[in-house]
Order: sequence, then C-alpha cells, then structure tokens
Amino acid sequence: MNQTQNQTNKPTKRVNGFTLVELLVVIGIIAVLIAILLPALGRARKQAQTIQCASNLRQLYTMTQIYTTTYKGYTMPARVWSGSGKDNYWCGINVLGPLMGVKRIGTNAQSQIDAVERIAKVLRCPASNRNRDLDPAALFTVDYTYNSNLGDDRSIRYNGDGTANPSFKPEFEPWANFKKRTQVPDSVVVALDSTDVVSTLDPDYQRFGVLSDLTTANATSRPWPRAGHNHPQNKANVLFHGGQVSLVRAFSPKPGILQPTTFDPTTTQLANWMILSPGNLINAPVAATYYGTVAANPPAADNVWKKGRPLPNF
Repeated sequence: MNQTQNQTNKPTKRVNGFTLVELLVVIGIIAVLIAILLPALGRARKQAQTIQCASNLRQLYTMTQIYTTTYKGYTMPARVWSGSGKDNYWCGINVLGPLMGVKRIGTNAQSQIDAVERIAKVLRCPASNRNRDLDPAALFTVDYTYNSNLGDDRSIRYNGDGTANPSFKPEFEPWANFKKRTQVPDSVVVALDSTDVVSTLDPDYQRFGVLSDLTTANATSRPWPRAGHNHPQNKANVLFHGGQVSLVRAFSPKPGILQPTTFDPTTTQLANWMILSPGNLINAPVAATYYGTVAANPPAADNVWKKGRPLPNF
C-alpha cells in the first residue's frame, strides 16, 4: 500500500464545538432564567432598601433617647430656635449634631454645609428618588420629616437675653410646648419618609404639624404633600414614639393626583390622633391657621394623642 492510500484511508478527527442550534438553545435558556430572576432580584433590592430605611429610623430613635437623657427628660423637639434650619431644626447642627458627635469646624457657610451633610448621611433613605441636583439652592436635604408637636420654639416667649422671641405666638403656644418624654404616648408619630420632591417653595418639609401636611398640597407654601411613599405598596417607614418602626400607607396618591388640595382619608392609614398634641384643643381668639393647629377650629378630643391608645395593625 502506497503512501497516498494510507493518507486517504486515515480517519479524520472531529472538531469539538457547539452547533448553531445548541448555541441558540443555551441563549434561550439564559434569557428565560434572566426573565425569572430579574423581578426577584428587584424585589430583594427594594426589600433591602426598606430594611436600611427602617434601620435609619431606629438609629434616630436611639438618638432621641440620648437627647432625653442629656436634656432632663425632654423628648427631642422639631425646632429649638428660630433662624437657620441647618442649625436649629431637629436635623441640624445644634440638635442632632451633638448627639452624633458632629461639630461645625469654622464659621463660614461651607463649614455649616459640611457639618449638616455629615448628619444627613444617617438621614438618607436608599429608596428615595430625590434628585438633590434638581434644586441647587437646596444644599441640605434629609429624607425624613419630623412631628412639630413634639416641641417647637414658638412656645418660647423670650430669648436668652430677655428680648421677645419673634416666633412666639401666645394663641398657639400650648401645642408647641417642649414635651417630657413621659408626656408623649408610644402611639405618637415621630418621623417618617418624606416626599421625593426638593423645592425651595417648601423649606419646612422636614417638619409636619397635622395630617394634612402629609397628605395635601398648597400651591404656595406646600407645593407637595410631605409624606413619602418610597417602599413597596406605596408605603412609608414610620417611627413611633415607643420605638416601633412600621410600614404604613402614609400617603398613597391616587393615579394622576400627586398634589391633592383636599384631604382624602383613603390615601393614608395615619390619623391626627397619632400626631396632634393635646395643646391643639385650645380655641384661640383669632381665626387663622398656624403651623401645627387650626386656631378657630380646634380638633375634637378624640383627634389628639392620649395615653393608652394602641396602634392599629398596619
């Protein structure tokens, strides 16, 4: 047998590899797996964000307890003095700052921003869609809003130097009193997820006084409801004074109605009795609405907080 015949009869080796059909089958299987897993991964991500947000509020609760220990049994107020909110609101340098060990280094505007931004890192909800670059003037934003009925400087008649406090409103003073922790029932709302919208038209979005602050809008002073709906089923994490954090429908807007001007009880599971202090029962001698109360129309006694009232099962 010659060399040519040997070469001709030698079996050829098969080249290993996938056929086009096999590749298409594998790609199809991968696509199906991705379609199955993506929703589950999305739900897991949202659940993780909800847990982190609840953790933020539990840390805030711990800091309110430190405040009580530090300041003779008082619960942490919403505002301790007039002036800059970066300094004197509950989330400012003079309130949460000392409880977190945050100090302002320097006296210029940037030193103030640097300090409050360090505080704000603990007050950022990962589920919030707030675009902080949308409004360059809103240099300091937090993702939670706080109950003004826990204390507000409008209850302080005189400044430290004996001069009259311009924020003091005698007809509304009782609701704004600084409260001892023992005066506040466990069922009172302390703080909750805030709206995603940043607006210079509503510089006080970090505070609320009545349920309608959370669920209605005002074209000039409150262009968006202050309650958020950042979590599954349009719910918000809510911190109560007893330390409980619950997922609650704080404001679930109806389709196409993101800025309601009238209160609709079906949009929330919260009630004024979880918010309003008994001081709101005063019938002030003026017919005007002020932060935290309706002067000429005080609420019924059942609509303010009282001890022994349990929270509903949300």
